[in-house]
Amino acid sequence: MTPGHEPVLPSGPEAIARAHREIAAIEAEIRVGNPDLHGLVRGLVDWACELRRLEKEQAEQSDLAATAAAGSADATRL
Repeated sequence: MTPGHEPVLPSGPEAIARAHREIAAIEAEIRVGNPDLHGLVRGLVDWACELRRLEKEQAEQSDLAATAAAGSADATRL
């Protein structure tokens, strides 16, 4: 990969919903006895990590928005 040309990863509620769907689908495959258990577990780990990243990003954005809102409320009081 060329420096400065990293792929843009999706984020937001749609990406979180997709991660939940992918995890549910993998779990269903494990429950029905899909013989590719190793591959399914790897996929499950990947999607769980992606979900954690997305949820952390969403929490950080919420914190920034709350901080900005608090800052503007303080500025109007001056």
